[in-house]
Amino acid sequence: MREIRDCYVSLWIGSSESDEKLLDYISIDYEEDEDGDDDSQFMKDFGIDYVDEDDIERIFLDKETDSIKCLLSGCSYEDKVIPEFEKIFLVGKDFNCGILVYDMDYDGNITFTENKYCRLEFVGTVKIKIKL
Repeated sequence: MREIRDCYVSLWIGSSESDEKLLDYISIDYEEDEDGDDDSQFMKDFGIDYVDEDDIERIFLDKETDSIKCLLSGCSYEDKVIPEFEKIFLVGKDFNCGILVYDMDYDGNITFTENKYCRLEFVGTVKIKIKL
């Protein structure tokens, strides 16, 4: 029998020039700097202490959209994630990339960043039920 449990999913959306830049942005640098810091730029920008790389999902579209459904189509647990984010997402912004982090209830302390990799805005966190 499969266990059902709650899973928090946090979402950031924005714009990036390429999927490669977005990948560089979320990738953990295993060659630590002199301070022993191996956090990704994403983690640094949003003040996140720890993220398991297996819990991060990036999305990049060739064309911008203003539809959260279009952006998240094909993501993990899309049948649960999309309806929940549609409830909290405010239409009116165009974007071509997104970062989903599963098993994290981000506090929203930092809501926006813009750098050489991308421009990202925190949308929110939803709770879904998943089967293990």
